[in-house]
Amino acid sequence: MANRRPERKSKKPSSQVRAWVKLFRPALKSEHLSVSEDALVRLSALASLLGSPQVRQTAYYALRSLFFHSSRLRYWSSVLAAIPFTKEAAESICACVSAYNSSLPTSRSFSRLNVRLDFVVPVMLLVRDAEALVQECVAEGFDHPGAIFHTNTVSAAKRRSRGVQGELADKDVQSAILSKVKTIDV
Repeated sequence: MANRRPERKSKKPSSQVRAWVKLFRPALKSEHLSVSEDALVRLSALASLLGSPQVRQTAYYALRSLFFHSSRLRYWSSVLAAIPFTKEAAESICACVSAYNSSLPTSRSFSRLNVRLDFVVPVMLLVRDAEALVQECVAEGFDHPGAIFHTNTVSAAKRRSRGVQGELADKDVQSAILSKVKTIDV
């Protein structure tokens, strides 16, 4: 009986995933970080849902500032396993990180702060309008991503905006309410 080569358990990543791996690997080395090849391929597979790295530079910088921190390495595998591999999930995460980084000074950048990924990323998946949430939280005095992307903060923001998104979003309801409102000129 001839010796057979063992079957490969995982397929070779697609060319787009390999392009993201090729882009992330030097960034990891420049930050003096090391992760398993499997974790790097998983992150690259999530990023590849957004398109090629040449097209999606904002996604690259958002994912790099979120994941490439020495205190966050131990959460990579559990967080990447919990993220649904859909384009919407990847876009939501990138939008949240980009909104945070663009609204605060560079010294408060996501990449410079100590944040637990296993707390922040699941909340980022729930956020619909990241820019509005970050602006509202910054106006209230929250400037740490752990406070902005916290379950209680997001649920409070949803409660405050429920009327506008819910029953008042209907044009007929708006016109009925506005017809009953009387203005007094002083």
